[in-house]
Amino acid sequence: GLIVRANTFQIRNSNFRNNISEGASGAGALYLSNGYQGAILIENCIFENNRSNHKVYPMGDTGGGALHNRADNVTIKNSVFRNNYAENLAGAILAWGKNFQIEDTRFENNTSELRGGGIFLNYYDLSLKNTQFINNKADEGGGIYLSHIALKIQNSLFTGNEARVGGGIATNNGQW
Repeated sequence: GLIVRANTFQIRNSNFRNNISEGASGAGALYLSNGYQGAILIENCIFENNRSNHKVYPMGDTGGGALHNRADNVTIKNSVFRNNYAENLAGAILAWGKNFQIEDTRFENNTSELRGGGIFLNYYDLSLKNTQFINNKADEGGGIYLSHIALKIQNSLFTGNEARVGGGIATNNGQW
């Protein structure tokens, strides 16, 4: 995969397929580091069949079958996250950064063994616009798991997601 440590960074028209992370941070395809003040844009990308195989029990900061985000000011647009897997948190995206926005993006058939089949968001805020969560799976939060965050959803679809708790969305002290 790829590790990004930059103030301003753009990834466009790219495919991330069949990548595997065995490390403690997870991030099967892409790791966005923290501590930078610029903006990161991911646009028209496909993240497919990526895996984060490291499991820390009971909880840790590992996960993100496709992407592990610790940066602020990240926007994902017109992208697809499909068939990604995490043994720990977040089948597709594990996010910790402030001002995280996702638009016109599809999360399909992603799986987490613990929380957040599509997305696990810890602290900070998430804005979803025209985004689809279809057939994602986790123990908690089949589509999304939220922990201590603010969520804004606009014109988005949650269908066919599965979990023991919160098929579409599960939350722990979030606001939405």
